[in-house]
Amino acid sequence: MKSGARASASALAAVAVVLGAGAAGFLLHRMTRPEEPGLRPLPATAQSAAATGAPARPPQTALTSGKLPEVSLPDLKGVTHRLSDWQGRPLVINFWASWCEPCRRE
Repeated sequence: MKSGARASASALAAVAVVLGAGAAGFLLHRMTRPEEPGLRPLPATAQSAAATGAPARPPQTALTSGKLPEVSLPDLKGVTHRLSDWQGRPLVINFWASWCEPCRRE
C-alpha cells in the first residue's frame, strides 16, 4: 500500500511541476513579447464628427472613388479580362496560393 501512495504522490508532483512550468512559460512569454498596437486613433475629421454627433465620412481614396484600377487578370482558361470590363456589375476576385491548404480546398 505504501508503494501505491508513493506512486500517486510522485505522479501528483510530476503534474504540479508540468503545470508550474507551463504557467511560468506563459507568464514569461506575456511579459517579454513586444507591445502590440491597440486601437488606432480616429482621424481628425472623424474625431470632430464624433464630437458633434454628425456621421463621419471616410476619406476619398482610389478604391472608393468609383474608378477601378487598370488591372488585367487571366481566368482559368487563360483569357485575360480587365476590371473595367465589369464596370457596374458585382465582381468577386478570389486570390489564393497553391501552398495554402484552405485555399486549395476552396
